[in-house]
Amino acid sequence: MTITLQDVAGILGLPTDGIVVTGSTSEDWPAACGAVFGVVPQANEFHHSGDLRISFLDRLYTRWTDHAGDHDVEIYFTKVHIARMLGCWLLADKSGGSNFGCRLVPLLGGGFDEIDRFSWGSAVLSHLFRNLCELTDVGRSDMGVCHILLQIWAWIRFPPIAPPFPPHPEPGTLYGFR
Repeated sequence: MTITLQDVAGILGLPTDGIVVTGSTSEDWPAACGAVFGVVPQANEFHHSGDLRISFLDRLYTRWTDHAGDHDVEIYFTKVHIARMLGCWLLADKSGGSNFGCRLVPLLGGGFDEIDRFSWGSAVLSHLFRNLCELTDVGRSDMGVCHILLQIWAWIRFPPIAPPFPPHPEPGTLYGFR
């Protein structure tokens, strides 16, 4: 028994078909971040692994209300929000979601219709499997995955461990929205 793409689609509602989520590891990351987020990060806003620190995205995100009403700036902030969801929740790293993989930055560079064409569900599932495999290493004690996916899947497949009175959503609502 294992989590499948069908589970990811049913629990999180992410697309499981489309363009493969992959990226280059050799880009001019400050310039790429500037093009996508509207602000070029400083050198200290990158982790030693080359990933972007979520704290950079948080600083941008907290200035959202200063620019409400400016359509172009709202697009930048929406992409910052998507990056935060990916880095903190869906594709979290083993540091607890404190870094965002720069290889994903160019994928957010297009319009929102382009972002939707990627198979984000497949990326989340493969990220989960990779981290579960790495977790079998005896010296490893941390895991960076979409924990809510793992938790809801376990509740669905193993009802004795589920909460006694789970919320009942509208019919047709995804499990993840309960």
